Amino acid sequence: MTEAGASILRITGFQVPPPVTSTGNVFSLRLTSDFAVSAHGFKLNYEVRQHYEDENTSLNTVSQSKTIFTKCYPIP
Repeated sequence: MTEAGASILRITGFQVPPPVTSTGNVFSLRLTSDFAVSAHGFKLNYEVRQHYEDENTSLNTVSQSKTIFTKCYPIP
């Protein structure tokens, strides 16, 4: 399903979802809880990859990984 040229993916259940890849420069995420499970917050890991060619026309990739925690996520 698409909306304004963007893919829409619905993931449900209790398992950690598989990785999702965006090929564009914008990625939107909406999380909705149905209160079926009582838990505190969430953790989101993401990686940004930038591809570029250098002066030797070699293709290079720079990547940066980050993690976002909600305020009430239990950090060990």
